[in-house]
Amino acid sequence: MRELKAKDIAPFTKILSKIGAKDILSEVLKERESENLNGRELIASLIGSVIENYYKAEDDFLTFISNLDGRTKEEISDLPIGEFISLINEAIPKDLGFFKSAASTQRK
Repeated sequence: MRELKAKDIAPFTKILSKIGAKDILSEVLKERESENLNGRELIASLIGSVIENYYKAEDDFLTFISNLDGRTKEEISDLPIGEFISLINEAIPKDLGFFKSAASTQRK
């Protein structure tokens, strides 16, 4: 899997937009305030909301991962779920600067 590059920010922000990341985060933060969620509950709620909306950006997400991995979108979509999740984990940078850049682009 190749390293994330500046050219990956635009496709990633498109995915964030399609799943409604800004609205999801806003709702989760409101939920946290009203229900006093702890950090784990907050993350679980955030992940749950992203999963609920995954179908809206599935094609873009598969294309994004295939561009990082070098396999076709069809090959990625045909992976066993465990391998697919491992691939996603591998794609997540240890330095969150990429996600901060993508998030700041999303807010504009």
